[in-house]
Amino acid sequence: MAKVLYFDISGRGGGSNESLRILLAKLDRRRFQPVLCFGNRGSAARWPGERVVEMNVAGFDNYDFFPAGWNLPWIYHLLRFLLEVPFDVVRIWRLLRNERPDLVHVNGGQALTVGVVAHRMGYPVIWHVRELVSDNLFRRFQRAVYRRHADRLLAISRAVAQRLAMTTGRVRVLYNPVERPAPGEPGRTTFRARFGIGERSFVVLLLGNMTWVKGYGFLADVAEQLCDVPDLAFVVAGDCGDVPADRLHRLARRLYRFARRTPGERQAIRARWGALVDEGRAVLPGRVEAFDALVAADLVVCPNLVPEPFGRTVVEAQAAGRPVITSRMPAFDDLIVDGDTGWLLPLDVEEWAAKIRELAANREVAARAGQRGRAAAERFDPDEYANQVMAMYQELLSARAFS
Repeated sequence: MAKVLYFDISGRGGGSNESLRILLAKLDRRRFQPVLCFGNRGSAARWPGERVVEMNVAGFDNYDFFPAGWNLPWIYHLLRFLLEVPFDVVRIWRLLRNERPDLVHVNGGQALTVGVVAHRMGYPVIWHVRELVSDNLFRRFQRAVYRRHADRLLAISRAVAQRLAMTTGRVRVLYNPVERPAPGEPGRTTFRARFGIGERSFVVLLLGNMTWVKGYGFLADVAEQLCDVPDLAFVVAGDCGDVPADRLHRLARRLYRFARRTPGERQAIRARWGALVDEGRAVLPGRVEAFDALVAADLVVCPNLVPEPFGRTVVEAQAAGRPVITSRMPAFDDLIVDGDTGWLLPLDVEEWAAKIRELAANREVAARAGQRGRAAAERFDPDEYANQVMAMYQELLSARAFS
């Protein structure tokens, strides 16, 4: 049985954790023994029945401040990363020496140190790249690290693979898996009743992290253009907390707020939607279960101001049979066939308002696009994802056995 060390710096959620959860459910335990390693404390409780190792390891935080730039929070994280690298190298070396895995599966650029140390110690490394390599001073460094220290490179979208700027043979695109909601679960009527939304309403859903770059302000501008459309409701869902408590050390939180110039960013977004909420044209439910909200919606929107490395909300909407409108940018253009399974629009308020108005008046058009999107979501099948990962594991193990 081969021991696979799966390393994720964050360990608290997101696409890598969801992909891991699905992989573990499908993993052939007769051939592979997983050991889950996370770079923070408090992750073990989320993985009952699995062997979890928790380590205090700093990440190269190239993704959280997207795109990475010369602002104070990013410089703070860079300096912290550089100061802690020597200690992290020792921690990771000890972990690998004690575990002696057959291969190491590294997730994301945050786990930069893990991938380098594992490769230098002679372990086969699969590096799962889950971020768009930013167009800054460090892009060549980051690409060089991937090129020199990964036996296999996986990219979660074509957009990610293109940013790696490597030959096609070096990078394999493997989309994140997404499960379909069970038939009849959850209830459309139940969700709408919970938030006072009429059954006849045409519901437009924005679901994600409540930040300006996700287009929450842009969509408010769009919604104001549609006040004359009857039975139209906007559900603007997302985490309402302003600064995650575990993001920075306690003494740096004020610096984080000041440097990003977004004190109370999500509070400001709620205020921006306040008039529409008061008029009964919008609901801000806070954090909700994704599929609960998706099945209650008639249209899902992702008006991002910056590119996404994948776009899980788009794929979950497709899996739930819901049509999607997104910004015309990576990686949405990898997930949607414009005019068929959804619509890719430029960031123009009038164009967005016109398209939503059109779909609200022709609900059968939206419904047909949703059904086509549901069929297209087959390529994100969890079984196929797990089979491809296990095949890659076996490929690396066989190559090592004959080397």
